[in-house]
Amino acid sequence: ATSTVFNALEKAGAEVVNANMIGKFDLKVGNHVLECAVKEKMRQGLSEVDKSWSAYPDHHQHGLHPSGFLRIAVNTYVGGGKLEWIEKQNRLVVDLLPKITASIMGCGPRLDEQQAEREVQRLRYEEERRRQYEEQQRRELEARRWKHFREQAVSWQECQRLCAFVDAIEHRLLTEQVDDIDGMTASQWVDWTREKIKDLDPMNRDLESLWRPPRR
Repeated sequence: ATSTVFNALEKAGAEVVNANMIGKFDLKVGNHVLECAVKEKMRQGLSEVDKSWSAYPDHHQHGLHPSGFLRIAVNTYVGGGKLEWIEKQNRLVVDLLPKITASIMGCGPRLDEQQAEREVQRLRYEEERRRQYEEQQRRELEARRWKHFREQAVSWQECQRLCAFVDAIEHRLLTEQVDDIDGMTASQWVDWTREKIKDLDPMNRDLESLWRPPRR
């Protein structure tokens, strides 16, 4: 029976790539390998099991009795449910072969479709992850721009305060005499301070720098 099933599938274009004595075999259909099985349909019973019918009695579970009918199954999941065919008194393997062959050979295109659908889903998932990543990067950059801009405003306000402070100092210098401070005159120190304020003032730099945050 197994040989008959194999011959029918091979004539249809499938290839048996592996088989073992307990009825399991791998079948290549198109670009896919299906895990299949040809076994006797077993039934449960309370009486002692007679295993003399099998050349491999140790491979059968205790409490199972042979039914006398074969079960052909595709254990690999193919969309739509598990494929399985079981003989009956009036429907033997030879009667089921055309349906079995057509169904199994049809697994190739169905698996191709599933693979294509998974690829589309994978691409969509990757595209969504890329979009989310870019959106996160955009938000982070926007947050850094806003923080940087506010910091520039704080620096500008500080410069206004410092300039007012230096103006007040210069006003005092018109009426007060001050000795040199660490080797520099008060007037020189005022000039030095104004240069520092100039370097700090964001309005003395190009406008683009007000919105361009420093690189991380």
